[in-house]
Amino acid sequence: MSRHPEPRRPARIVPTARPGDGHRLLVTLDGSDARSYDRAVAMLTPRLERSLGPGVFANRAVGRGTIATTRLEPWRAAWERWRRALREIPDTPVLRLDVASFYGSVGERTLRRAIGAGADDVLAVLRVLW
Repeated sequence: MSRHPEPRRPARIVPTARPGDGHRLLVTLDGSDARSYDRAVAMLTPRLERSLGPGVFANRAVGRGTIATTRLEPWRAAWERWRRALREIPDTPVLRLDVASFYGSVGERTLRRAIGAGADDVLAVLRVLW
């Protein structure tokens, strides 16, 4: 038996094409699960965004402390920002990573330590989804 309760609605796993070749699996939440996640994450997003250094070129959250903060800008905008930065600083080593298998390896204790204040709401939502 799992130590986590069953989700109210099962999360859908959606295969999505990757730029170039292959695919990745994205999780889509429905109804109240999506709203609970959005509310919990929205309160943390402005602080997390401020903590990212100038060398982070992932697509960034939009909005400022509202539910909209759980939405990411289109990936092409982040990609273009990265390309402009490379032209401005030639011959700089670049590390490009795909974090696809990272999320499943992070436990609750690590998340609590990383998130700090406000972790309770996010972890409560994640416990339902785990």
